[in-house]
Amino acid sequence: MAAGATTNADAGLKVSRLDHISLQVSDLQRSREFYGNVFTASVNRTPRPDNEVRLDLADNALLVLRRAGVPGQVNHLGMKVEGFNRASVAQQLRGSGITPVDEPNVPGTAGFHVVDPDGFRVQLL
Repeated sequence: MAAGATTNADAGLKVSRLDHISLQVSDLQRSREFYGNVFTASVNRTPRPDNEVRLDLADNALLVLRRAGVPGQVNHLGMKVEGFNRASVAQQLRGSGITPVDEPNVPGTAGFHVVDPDGFRVQLL
């Protein structure tokens, strides 16, 4: 996102729901047990068993635990955008002064990331 960029209400994207939040953890098993025991989160899938587990939470939201980077940090938020179309959403954001941050194509991922004014990554899906 360009520093100081803002969007106006007429050009805003309509988020239908929070899809996921990704946390960086030091011990994947310990974190998995914590969220499972305290919040009854159940394993959705484990795409990379040594580095990542995805847990089901309420309202179809996922909690993604990643053993990467600095523990205790939010890696990114994932938001579902109504009627998401990668090209048109990217164009709309660019028109508002926000530059999408494309990451390498990940199988099964159609979205992309933007960065908020404080540096948090937000994945749009």
